[in-house]
Amino acid sequence: MRADLLRLELLVDRDGDDRYRTAEDTLSLLEQLRELDIEDARPLSSGAVPPGARGMDAVTVGSVVVTVAGSQVILKSLLSFLQDWLKYRDSGTVSIKCGARELHMTRVPRSLQQQSLDAFISDLVNAAHPDGAAATDATRRPDGPPASSGDIE
Repeated sequence: MRADLLRLELLVDRDGDDRYRTAEDTLSLLEQLRELDIEDARPLSSGAVPPGARGMDAVTVGSVVVTVAGSQVILKSLLSFLQDWLKYRDSGTVSIKCGARELHMTRVPRSLQQQSLDAFISDLVNAAHPDGAAATDATRRPDGPPASSGDIE
């Protein structure tokens, strides 16, 4: 995995024990995530299926792993998408975990979550770029000058 990529674990919680609806929401989220400008999105595997069981590996209901570039632009876009996605659900939260860093998003209006979101993004960008390069300039190309607005990956 490239050094500037971040592995985020998303956990969808429906505010109840309705595993069927949680599974439906997770599949819907996964399909929509795959349309975004991210490296990868897949269900979080909880390990191998026991011998003799049918199917592929066991999947943790409500869990998705997303791999993204550690840039402010990409992370803001992803978190904005998740806020909008939650807004159209009748209940629930999405927890985002990256190493020891964790953020819990709810249907609370953006303005009330913005400070937490900005701090989380800044922390992740700094983690993806520990040398400080590109931590503040999300549009900088790895090989030199800033990219033009139509050139952002």
